[in-house]
Amino acid sequence: MGITIKFNIKYEVKFKDLQQRDEINGSVIICNDFEALSGIQKDLEKYFKDFVNNLFKKQNYEIVDISNLDFNKVFANNTIWVVIREALKEKGILFKSHPGWHNKLYNWTSISKSFSKWASVLSWAGEGYDPEKLTVAKFLEFYKRNYFKASVQKDYYVKGIYDSFQADGFTIENLPFNDNDKMKSLSTPIKVLLPKDFIDERLNQFAETTVKLWHYYQLETYNDKLIFKMTQTDYDRILKATDSFSPGKTSLANLRPVFETILKIFNETVDSEITYDWGTFFHRVTDKVNLVKKDNSFTFEYFRTKKENGEYPENVLNFSYNSFPYTFFFPPNRDEENTNNPGEFLQTIEFKVV
Repeated sequence: MGITIKFNIKYEVKFKDLQQRDEINGSVIICNDFEALSGIQKDLEKYFKDFVNNLFKKQNYEIVDISNLDFNKVFANNTIWVVIREALKEKGILFKSHPGWHNKLYNWTSISKSFSKWASVLSWAGEGYDPEKLTVAKFLEFYKRNYFKASVQKDYYVKGIYDSFQADGFTIENLPFNDNDKMKSLSTPIKVLLPKDFIDERLNQFAETTVKLWHYYQLETYNDKLIFKMTQTDYDRILKATDSFSPGKTSLANLRPVFETILKIFNETVDSEITYDWGTFFHRVTDKVNLVKKDNSFTFEYFRTKKENGEYPENVLNFSYNSFPYTFFFPPNRDEENTNNPGEFLQTIEFKVV
C-alpha cells in the first residue's frame, strides 16, 4: 500500500565569495491509497497507546528507577522506554528510533536552580555565624519544607511522571505516526519512583555535609557580605586561586577558581574517605568584580547591576551534594540598592586568617 522514505539532502549556496552549507532531513510516504493509509496511521497511534497502557497496567503504571539514583535526574530512555522496547521486541514488532517523552514534574533540584534571599541561610540560622543555630535538624526541616516536596507513593518518592510523547522519527513497521511533531497524551501517566528510605538517607547526608561546610569555614552570612575564616594553610591555597583574576573577566571566570578551591579543601580535610559529588553553577553574567588584597585577607567586591526589567540577575554561587543543591550567595531583592549608582548593589566576599 505504501512505503516510507527518509531523506537527507545536503546542499551548498554560493554568492560571490560567500558560501553556506546546510542540510534538510525528513521523511515522505508514497502510497496508492492515501485515505486508507491515513486510517492505518490513526489506528497506529491508538495501537501504541493501548500497547503502553496494557504493559504498565500490570505494574500499576509505576516503575522503579534502578539506572539513576540521583533524584534530580530521570531519563525515559533508561526507564519506561526500556520496558516498552523489550516488549516490542518480544512481540516481533519492527520499530525504529524512539519517542520523545514528556516528564511533567519540574526538575526543581537541579544545581542551576535559583535561590532567592528568603531561601538562604539567613532564613533558618540568622545573620553572622552561630554554631547553635547552624544545625543539621534546622537545615533539613527548612529544606524539606521549602524545596523537597516530592509526593510519596507508599515506600517510594515520585521523581518523574511521564504523561505524553512525541513520535518524531519513531516508526512502527516502517510507518510513521500522524502529526508526529505534536505531543500525544498517554492513556494513563506513568510514575517513576525511587525508594523513600534511600532518598531520605541521601537528604540527611546532604544536610550533614552542608552544615559541616559552614562550620569548617565558620562562614558568616549577612545581607550584603560573606566572610570565610580559615587557617593560614587553607588561606594560602585559596589566595593562589586568585592568580588568574583579571578585571576584564566576567564574574563567572573570576569567582569560579576560588570557590572550587574552597570545596576541594573541605573535601580533602573533613573526610578524605568520602567522595563528595560537589558541583558548582554560576549564571553567565557580566557583573563587575574587584579584588582587594590585604595582609592575611582578601575581598571580592561584587557589584550587582539591575537588568532592564528592574530585577537583579540570578547570578548565584551554588553547590550540590547527593544531587541536592544549595547556595552560598543570593541576589538582592528588587528594591535594594546600596551604592551611589542607581540600580546597583554591592556584595562583598571576604576570606581571612583566624
